[in-house]
Amino acid sequence: MKFFKSLFSALAIFGMAICLTAQDAAAVPEEAPAAPASLDALVAFVPEVVATKNGEVALTREQFIKEIKPALEGALAQGVPLSPEMVQGYAYQIAESLVMRGVLVGAAQTAGFKADEAQAKQILDNMKKQAEQQQPGMFAAQLAQLGMTEDDILARICEQQLVQQLQESFAAKAEKPAATTEEEAKKFYDENIDQMRTPKLLSASHILVQFPSQSPTDDEKAAALKKAQDIRASIAEDGSNFAETAAAQSDCPSKQKGGDLGQFPVGAMVAEFEEALLKLNEGEISDPVETIFGYHIIKAGATQEEKTTPFEEIKDRIISYLDNVKAEEATSTVINAEMEKLMDDAKIEVLLPVPAMDEEPEAPVEEAPEEAPVKAE
Repeated sequence: MKFFKSLFSALAIFGMAICLTAQDAAAVPEEAPAAPASLDALVAFVPEVVATKNGEVALTREQFIKEIKPALEGALAQGVPLSPEMVQGYAYQIAESLVMRGVLVGAAQTAGFKADEAQAKQILDNMKKQAEQQQPGMFAAQLAQLGMTEDDILARICEQQLVQQLQESFAAKAEKPAATTEEEAKKFYDENIDQMRTPKLLSASHILVQFPSQSPTDDEKAAALKKAQDIRASIAEDGSNFAETAAAQSDCPSKQKGGDLGQFPVGAMVAEFEEALLKLNEGEISDPVETIFGYHIIKAGATQEEKTTPFEEIKDRIISYLDNVKAEEATSTVINAEMEKLMDDAKIEVLLPVPAMDEEPEAPVEEAPEEAPVKAE
């Protein structure tokens, strides 16, 4: 039996039901058949025994309907046009995931792993707190929509803990891969040379005289320009009092930093601002420049030209990155193999119509490591 690389999506805290939303409707052809009128019609194809494990009943219709009912009712309430094929596809995935969860939890318990109920309770409390911060009563409403109680959620959290411990025990069996060589790092560097480039960066400080509205009158524009010209005239020829003047008179939040905008790539600023900046040498100060925001007095900072980070400067980071990739791949391979063995030994059989998309499963997508080291800051 194939094993999905990430089973935690199947162990989602808020139940196994896959939320069917308006996004699903977008995937349905315009001439799709009308949705069944009731939940009973949608699940009429579900047999009394939905799945077996080692020839014994592992999932009944009653248990299964309880899991998928909230998602289907929610979809019907939103007017999502559910075709029989769509519902059967989701149903098969849910049934398979439910039985897989049972196999993994059972294996964890057999191995002697225990859930940390105190930690699980803390996780539940945090979930409640976050939901209530968004909207009072949200957590209770979510539970009601899912047809679950707090005890149900707590049980799911404990099951997730058990599965995590089981996976960690599998991961411990993985052998440490060979350390990345400098030759491997150089090959990676050459194959990803575009990521080793730092784009051209500009820098500037400015003083903004903001327009009083998004659609200023001619008189308002003239008043803003006069104020900007007066400010420009008050700035020393060498710009030594630029930061002080910005702090006192700029309408931009950057006034707190003396008008300093820091570094930014080409194209980050409005066109009029950037065009004026590019005409200045470092340290030069512009006359008032009009943009949609108002009038800017710009002091040019240093320009950092585009450059490619030399291999020697980034070699150690690449090696560390590739070492992590190898370790993750080795761990993932062992975990998947152990999981697949568990599933094969369990002889799971889902007694639902097999969705067409599962007849030719796609190759697993390799997950990228959390952080790539190659983009220079």
